[in-house]
Amino acid sequence: MSRENKLTNEQRKENRKRSQENYRHRIRRFTFQFSLKDREPLEWFEAQPDKGKYLKNLILEDKQRHIQSEEETNEMLLAEDAIQTTTYMANAPDCCSGAEKLDNMLGMLGADIMDEDVYHDEDEHPTMAM
Repeated sequence: MSRENKLTNEQRKENRKRSQENYRHRIRRFTFQFSLKDREPLEWFEAQPDKGKYLKNLILEDKQRHIQSEEETNEMLLAEDAIQTTTYMANAPDCCSGAEKLDNMLGMLGADIMDEDVYHDEDEHPTMAM
């Protein structure tokens, strides 16, 4: 005899109820409303054969655009950092030590504000005093 046959109708009903409840807790639902002024978007939305799939695709496309935009921004910042540090190394004051030059370059990374103190004449070289 199979296990199914051993279950009473009451047990089957309870198992089905538990399974449905478990499913309800795993899915997300939301309400989306159009105002009376939203005639054009409402008409377009109503024309979609699978509205749920349409909304999911819009969300995923928006996510992809956001990720791509972040990547492009990061690439631009990296290019800007490369240009700024290269320009600095080509024009760095001779009086600065290698460690000072490195410190100045690291301070430039990610910064959009130019620190005029890194470009100076030898007689203006910053000194540490105690």
